[in-house]
Amino acid sequence: MKTFDKQKWTEIRARGHVRFVMRQGLLRWGVPFALVVTLGPLIYNLITYSPTPSIWSTVGSLALLTLAFGYGMGETEWRRGERAYHDKAA
Repeated sequence: MKTFDKQKWTEIRARGHVRFVMRQGLLRWGVPFALVVTLGPLIYNLITYSPTPSIWSTVGSLALLTLAFGYGMGETEWRRGERAYHDKAA
């Protein structure tokens, strides 16, 4: 949200915090970033070498880290929206 719309944020708040973080953080930020970060090296490794167990642990670690990044982005957006909502309410 570039400009704060109190009416829109009221609707978002009514749907819930968890839903917002899941949709905005994980689906919007985490999953696409995880796909790029994990599939890129995996495809490169499949083309140049044969896959080994170490590459799978690396891919899994990168996927978890990027999903944590997505959660953090969703939580940050939620807190910014809440702060703007309460500033506008006052």
